[in-house]
Amino acid sequence: MEEKGSSRATPQSSTTEIDHLQALSPATLKLNDPSLEKNQEAQGPEIKDTSSQAPDQKHFSPLRKEVILAVVASVGFLGPLSSTIYIPAILDVEKGLDTTISLVNLTISMYILFLGAGPLDALWPPSYGLFLFLRIIQAIGSSASQVIGAGVIADIFSIHDRGKRMGIFFLGPLLGPVVGPIIGGVINQHLGWRWLFWILTIVGGVFTIAIIFLLPETLANTKKLTWFNPLAPLYYFRYPAVSLAATYPAVCFGFMYLLITILPETMTELYQWNSTQVGLSFLSGGIGNVVGTLVGGRLADWTRRRGMEQGGGEAVPEHRLHAVWFGAPLVPIGFLIYGWCLQADTHFMGPLIGYFIQGVGLMIGFTVVNTYFVDVFASRAASVVGAAAFYRCVFATVTPLFAMNMEEGLGHGWTYTVIAIICALATLCIVAVVLRGQKWHP
Repeated sequence: MEEKGSSRATPQSSTTEIDHLQALSPATLKLNDPSLEKNQEAQGPEIKDTSSQAPDQKHFSPLRKEVILAVVASVGFLGPLSSTIYIPAILDVEKGLDTTISLVNLTISMYILFLGAGPLDALWPPSYGLFLFLRIIQAIGSSASQVIGAGVIADIFSIHDRGKRMGIFFLGPLLGPVVGPIIGGVINQHLGWRWLFWILTIVGGVFTIAIIFLLPETLANTKKLTWFNPLAPLYYFRYPAVSLAATYPAVCFGFMYLLITILPETMTELYQWNSTQVGLSFLSGGIGNVVGTLVGGRLADWTRRRGMEQGGGEAVPEHRLHAVWFGAPLVPIGFLIYGWCLQADTHFMGPLIGYFIQGVGLMIGFTVVNTYFVDVFASRAASVVGAAAFYRCVFATVTPLFAMNMEEGLGHGWTYTVIAIICALATLCIVAVVLRGQKWHP
């Protein structure tokens, strides 16, 4: 193992050398020494933040690691599922609570912003104000699942296959918003919209039991607890590598929520679909997300290995970001196909193909960027991914609020043309981080 600016480590000083390397950026390391590779597997990836020690990744068996991954991915699926499960039932919720479509969309926005105490909405009288309040409480309870998974993956998986595991984990948070309407459409049509929340309560209880019995503490070496600062994750936005890299998936994610918020009314108006058919239309985006996450994680690992080979064995976190370019063109292309097929009133497969393409591109970028964050801030992965999730949810909160007015004013085609242009411009943030990222993070 050779460190820049230092002599080669001797076997007698290997322990001291490893301890020292944990404080260094991965961008400064030479990984062409097999003996260090073995030590790294035992000690965990090199970390920026030395406030906590690297965990022992061999503490759990391979099977136990996969079980832990399955639990955090499943729990991460429930929160976003809850955000959209009643989108096909929006018209019924409007009637049941004697309110307007705009105010029902506000409950989606507020949920995303605060993304429990449990989905207790169905247990209360039909009051819109109480419904909105309980959705906020539910979102707060669901929010932790969106970020804990990243920290768990950093704890138990080595840097070499982390991209693939991050892709599997993010299947949950990204599939949730598109699977929710599929399930919700069927339940609403046959059981009524209040049963949506009863079922969420039951599923949430099952997941709680799974967490208690199957999800252990994964950080091998913990330190004494200090005073909790809920705003601490936002501190990481002072690093341009975080704020800029988080902007691209946040913009794309926000416009995805715009699409899925107005999709039910659009499909009902153009194709006279019922709530079950509307729900099934979200399968196209869901399948796209599955493809994107499976491809994105492997691409992130591949571009990292390729970058190391071309750089003489030097591991630079920004190598992973090159995988974004495989998905970046697909997002605006998908939005354009979706919007202009609606504008031309084509067969329903036209816009659904566009929705699928957009989903593939979105998930590739989402997975790659979050894997990059875990590499750079291994010991604080949950905090950084949490900050990025908050940023992403701010965008997703705002877009449903102006979705209907935007589409009514511009029409389907030009609405999604504007969105495609904005998403394309957002890739400039990734370009900047690829070029300057090593100087923009600690």
